[in-house]
Amino acid sequence: MGASVCGRRRDAFKARLAELERIHKSLKNIHVERGRRVQALKKHKRRYQVEQYLSKIRIRDANIIGLGPANKAILLSNGIETAFDATYSALRMCPGFSKSNVQPLLEWRNRLEKGIKPNDELDQQAEARIEEQLRDFFRTGLQKLNAGLAELHNIQQRTLAAYQGLSAVIANEGNMAAP
Repeated sequence: MGASVCGRRRDAFKARLAELERIHKSLKNIHVERGRRVQALKKHKRRYQVEQYLSKIRIRDANIIGLGPANKAILLSNGIETAFDATYSALRMCPGFSKSNVQPLLEWRNRLEKGIKPNDELDQQAEARIEEQLRDFFRTGLQKLNAGLAELHNIQQRTLAAYQGLSAVIANEGNMAAP
């Protein structure tokens, strides 16, 4: 029984160590992740700016021809609250919405989107969010490494105690067998 306990602890130790090595590697390569995220931000700059701008414009506050309070309530109950939410596929899923009342909404959204001017401040905000996310990731990773180190030490101590107990049992059995 003691050998199987030691084996399970050894396996737990190895598994936890492998997990901690993966965390350590990801923390060592955080600069690569930063570069990947900033590159993605630059690549999708326009889409990000459109999302940021359109997400702030509420449909309930808009004056859209053919869209009254009842239709606005239907949109809201279907999770379509902002100009960003007003996509063709989302609007077509709303009960009671047909091409005739979807079209004015899409035209409104397109007019808003065409009016968006590039905004470097949005990019700075997005980069700041990336930095904050990576700091949180790093902080969490360090906490996991510290907790994991303590756990490995605990497993090591319990395994050593089990081995010592097993060795004592074996030694006692050897002493009993001797004439």
